[in-house]
Amino acid sequence: MIKRWMALALWAPWVVFAQASETITVAGQVQQERTYSVSELLAFPPSKITTITFPSKNSSSGATSLRGVRIAVLIEEAGLVQADRNTWKNLLVSAQAQDGYRVVFSWSELTNTPVGDQALVVFERNGQPLPEREGRLALYSGADKHQGPRTVRQVKRLVVKSFE
Repeated sequence: MIKRWMALALWAPWVVFAQASETITVAGQVQQERTYSVSELLAFPPSKITTITFPSKNSSSGATSLRGVRIAVLIEEAGLVQADRNTWKNLLVSAQAQDGYRVVFSWSELTNTPVGDQALVVFERNGQPLPEREGRLALYSGADKHQGPRTVRQVKRLVVKSFE
């Protein structure tokens, strides 16, 4: 029994990596559902690509630089569905990973606070594609006090929802 579990533990990560998506879909309360590939994100105008830099966990390696597109930019490209002028105040954005992990942002947070300036769908770390374990695309919230809880490896979907 233990041998089976160990074999599954060694095999399962490979399965997740093999299924890692190279696209991200923006869906929910948007005018047009959009799917972006890594190459499409790389082709965004420089004004829509953001780089965030923060100290590395390993002090000997200096700073870490992440490059990607802000979540709000991707959603604005898909177009928000707005019933009235106050609808945006009740919108949530759920970021979903390949393995089912989810994190949530409010639309106000993404468009009206420093958190939104550093909430990115990332495609590069230190000028290189993301490591395999993170998937081709990942989501980072660079302004959060603690990075881990709202980091989404292998992000595949952004869903805009109303919480009313």
